[in-house]
Amino acid sequence: MVDNVMWEGRVTGHLGAWAGRGRRLCHRNLVIFEVRGGLICTETIYPDFASIARALA
Repeated sequence: MVDNVMWEGRVTGHLGAWAGRGRRLCHRNLVIFEVRGGLICTETIYPDFASIARALA
């Protein structure tokens, strides 16, 4: 199963190499679930690092 999620929040500390300095951030996450027997057995999240870098640069 694939889901596309918009994440919105405030970065108060550091996010990787970028200092948040309390700035608001909105970016897209691609979430891929593997389902077995009706239950989620794995979940992989791929954040849009390009938009994060643009917002925090």
